[in-house]
Amino acid sequence: MAKVALVTGGASGLGLAVATSLASKGWKISIADLSENSGSAAASSLRGIFHKTNVTDYTSLSTAFQKTFDEFGQIDFVFANAGIVERDSFYKKFPSSGPPPPPDMLSVDIDLKSVIATGYLAQHYMRLNPHGKGGVLVSTSSVGGIYPAPFCPMYSAAKHGVIGFTRSVAKHFYLHDKIRANAILPGTMKTALLSEKEWQTFGETEWTPIEKVVEVVEMLIDEKDNHWGKTVEISGGDHFFREQAEYCNASMRKVMEATDIEQI
Repeated sequence: MAKVALVTGGASGLGLAVATSLASKGWKISIADLSENSGSAAASSLRGIFHKTNVTDYTSLSTAFQKTFDEFGQIDFVFANAGIVERDSFYKKFPSSGPPPPPDMLSVDIDLKSVIATGYLAQHYMRLNPHGKGGVLVSTSSVGGIYPAPFCPMYSAAKHGVIGFTRSVAKHFYLHDKIRANAILPGTMKTALLSEKEWQTFGETEWTPIEKVVEVVEMLIDEKDNHWGKTVEISGGDHFFREQAEYCNASMRKVMEATDIEQI
């Protein structure tokens, strides 16, 4: 039986590239994206299905999962990939002596909160898979998730959060439900996340090819490698497994290991 992939942000860019590659290998594809025209066209070209999805709305996101499961009877891979970069300056000055307007937190809603909700739903539906083999969750973080990004601090904070979420759930997901959770940390890619003007700030050697990121995603999906709890930085044509920070001392190790759900 063909395997099934659900891809958020799958109508363009990296999401579409991963969906296209998997479809070429015989996977059935479900695209969840806010762009109806692009999403429908992508799904049609891949002989998959499309669900217009607002990933920041739990009902909309959960409906995409339910319809995918109803259509195919299983979900083997979820790519939590939808993302944006904040466009308003966090450092903007306001003349009034009163409180400034609230910051636009949409990047946090999409880049972190929706990733958590996607992981939550992946856990549920992969538990229902009739083959009992769990599945794979790959979440898109960024190199801005391990390095500071002053231009887009909320984006960077959200991407740091994706790494923390992945590392925190990975052990329980794997030991209890055979779900392998990993995160990718791509460098700058030529996608709609940046404008063409912003593209000009980078030299050719500073780009990370989308094809390389697709290769890493498929490496994480591959059952024979059995990767789980990994965070993989991707720069240019190279990838690097990034380990969590070392504990400062034995006491801190004990404190943090006490948060293991198996100990509670």
